[in-house]
Amino acid sequence: MHAFVYRLVERLTQEGPPFSRNRHFHTFESPEGKLALRIARRLRSVARDIARASEPPRFQREAERIRLVIPLPDGARTTWLSLWEWQLLSRIAPLPLGRDVGQPAQQRAQAGGGIDEVELDRGRGRG
Repeated sequence: MHAFVYRLVERLTQEGPPFSRNRHFHTFESPEGKLALRIARRLRSVARDIARASEPPRFQREAERIRLVIPLPDGARTTWLSLWEWQLLSRIAPLPLGRDVGQPAQQRAQAGGGIDEVELDRGRGRG
């Protein structure tokens, strides 16, 4: 994942004044900008579901991904997150104990390196 996409998703999911999509039209028109918008929208959706969960979410780390199961009153939502997505989600939603599951990605992000080596899983299990 490119550092640009990471920082853009981070900014889009922060508290505070919204990021003007009109002012930064060309940023969001690029493939990276569109990807960042899609990821930020998904993370906000997962955060909303965590807030309305009927019991604490369960997670399981599998290689470089985290499987998050959110029990809801009308069913359950299962989503797969990369380590850096987990780290960003932990900033916007109350997560279960053990959120250091994504610690290696968080350390790389804080150091400013390693983000480019993380590949986003564009395939199965999104949602």
